[in-house]
Amino acid sequence: MISRHKKLKIAINCVQNTLYVVLSIFILLCIWQVVAVSVDNELLLPTFGQAVSDLYSTLGQGDFYISLAYSLLRTFISFALAVLLAVLFYALSKSCKFANTFVLSLVSTLRSVPTIALILFLVILTNSQIAPTVICILVVMPIIFAGLQGVQVKDSVKNMCKIYSIKGIKYFKYAYFPVITNTLVPVLASSIALNLKIMVASEVLAHTYMSLGGMMQSASVYFEMGQLLALAFITVILAIILEKLITLLKFVRFKVR
Repeated sequence: MISRHKKLKIAINCVQNTLYVVLSIFILLCIWQVVAVSVDNELLLPTFGQAVSDLYSTLGQGDFYISLAYSLLRTFISFALAVLLAVLFYALSKSCKFANTFVLSLVSTLRSVPTIALILFLVILTNSQIAPTVICILVVMPIIFAGLQGVQVKDSVKNMCKIYSIKGIKYFKYAYFPVITNTLVPVLASSIALNLKIMVASEVLAHTYMSLGGMMQSASVYFEMGQLLALAFITVILAIILEKLITLLKFVRFKVR
């Protein structure tokens, strides 16, 4: 049980952290406003008020929600496929020494290839709709694979499960699930946020129609800096939300009899 004093200390730390975050955001906004007023050119840097107005205008556009839906759909599909491939490669690497060497070499190569080169190559090889999805898979999969390699169950836990004849789903619950929630969930949380940001960046470079990246590309071409900042802000908020949702997996509990 957590003592009352410890609970109070945790609550105070949470309040302090929240205040620090709010204060940091306020300082950044003040710097932004001062610089924008000094530049005095909305084509280069709009004021905070103009950016908020453009954000409200963007949220009122019907095409925005269609573009958002397509970008999120591609993000979820690419993330799911990246997780699936990472699991398959992890299982393959554990099958034999040759497979382990092959998989590690492949993952290391994918991690080393410049993202911009992959985008340009895949845009030529496929199209602007498929390329961003493939890019996210190739970039995020090695990160998840590295996280899977950190999932190690202690021998004492394995022996305990063997003594009490714990097998199947119960074995996964008591042996692997605690390690996964502590080791892999943070990796998945940061990976899905990265996945969304790479998706948007790929859509910009690939000129993907009906996407957040495509809207950013159009805004930059027509020097609509307010809308560009609004779309960037929306992308950041979405990345934070997705990261927090994945983090909630830590609190998932299996009910196995």
